[in-house]
Amino acid sequence: MRILYLCPMVPYPTTDGGRQRLHHLLAGIAAEHAVFFGAVSEGDESTEAWPMARRLAAPPLVVRTDTRSKGPQPAVLASGALTPATVRRMHATAFWDRLCELPLASFDAVQVEGAALAGYGLAIKEQYPRIRLVFDAHNLEWHLRMRSATATPHWWRKRAQLSRALEALRWYWFEKTMLRQYDSVLACSEQDKKRLSKWVDPGRIAVVPNGTDVTAGALPPPPVGSKDLVFVGMMSYRPNVEGVDFFCRSVWPMVRAKEPHAQFWVVGKGVSEDTRALAVEGSGIHVTGMVPDVRPYLERAVATVIPLLSGGGTRLKILEAMASRRAVLSTSVGAEGIEATGDREIVYADTAEALADGCVTLLREADFRDLIADGGLNLALRKYDWRLAQKALLERYATLDSGAGARL
Repeated sequence: MRILYLCPMVPYPTTDGGRQRLHHLLAGIAAEHAVFFGAVSEGDESTEAWPMARRLAAPPLVVRTDTRSKGPQPAVLASGALTPATVRRMHATAFWDRLCELPLASFDAVQVEGAALAGYGLAIKEQYPRIRLVFDAHNLEWHLRMRSATATPHWWRKRAQLSRALEALRWYWFEKTMLRQYDSVLACSEQDKKRLSKWVDPGRIAVVPNGTDVTAGALPPPPVGSKDLVFVGMMSYRPNVEGVDFFCRSVWPMVRAKEPHAQFWVVGKGVSEDTRALAVEGSGIHVTGMVPDVRPYLERAVATVIPLLSGGGTRLKILEAMASRRAVLSTSVGAEGIEATGDREIVYADTAEALADGCVTLLREADFRDLIADGGLNLALRKYDWRLAQKALLERYATLDSGAGARL
């Protein structure tokens, strides 16, 4: 098949979960099909060092969001009061002009990554109805945004939270309207598939899970006597910021009261000054910002902590920790979409007190920590190898090629 793959970024370098999913799914498709790549970029993203570019059927097409369109755009790309701000920004570009320079009539399918670009797939379908549309739902944007907006008590009394809730409602309308028109929808988990089934015929939804690179291998046990805990994640992502802030302010003092030498490392790019301010001298909190390699921080940590209170999708940071043979402590929200058994493959905790107790237990009880680490590693190998996700995606394309997976 000839497939046009549309992304909201260039998936290289693979510095965050979104880029990792894009990279590995694209690699799986390109192994068996002729793939053309187009991206709308928030900044200057070069593809010169991107190894995957050499495996594409044509040079990658990348257009900045601030590059204005010179010609008329299809009606489906028009923006109104109910259109989310991110979508309006993505539509106000020359991306459609450049797409029209491609041999659109020759494509068998268009795969769209993320709701902000969904309109482009529909615009292509309007001109060439035989093309099948595939949508990859990394998240349900309306769900994660509404969860974030309403995470604090009396949220409706706070202007910023209320504004975010209204934006979540715009996403609800937009996603519901768009996804019903796609031939096939990819969900990251059975949980997301259940949510999507309220809008889309379940027969048109395929679960293509997130994964991790299990070929990197498990890490050796943490150093004897280590008191390090770590959080790894993109710190420009609101749920990560909120979760880390909650952990440092509400959980960490209780941990340090019982384990005075405990250290908590926040590792990830996009750190704000507010987050850096959490690393008060003597607190045991360290904020690194972007690092070239997270594995050294995982090597010396006894466990990874995921204290998220909002968000959606599946946390690749959990799967990476599991594949590295590090115990994971997470809220239920943080581990949503991952089919892990509590106290065997992961430790769940949903209150500040439970998170503190979980941290102390993992710091003190090596046997229990090893049990969780081994269980998580086996789970990653069994269910969350990227190769399994690639296989699931190729199976979905096989049904599209035969006509069985297309919308009737």
